[in-house]
Amino acid sequence: MSKIAILVPSRERMNKRLTLIASILTSVKDIDNVNIYLGVDRDDPTLEVAQKLSKAIPALKVCIIENEGKFIGLGKMWNILTEMSTEPIISMIGDDMVFLTKDWDEQIIRE
Repeated sequence: MSKIAILVPSRERMNKRLTLIASILTSVKDIDNVNIYLGVDRDDPTLEVAQKLSKAIPALKVCIIENEGKFIGLGKMWNILTEMSTEPIISMIGDDMVFLTKDWDEQIIRE
């Protein structure tokens, strides 16, 4: 069965991340259909919290972005996350998105 990679570059906005992750967890039919790749800069002050969260949520993968202290751009971050993902279906989203459609994962896989 196909899986969906959700690629999310994000910096500092833990409240946005938590809202996004909660919306994914409560709207998917089967969390095993999804992996969430959270791109976090090495110098992001919320990196440790994100890593702790990933230990509690197996579908959440925290990907550390080596940014050398400067913003490298969303396009480059999405490219890095794409290289880290292995799923055949890729979704590139912002950390301020929320999922509202029930069972959206099965609908995407079916299409």
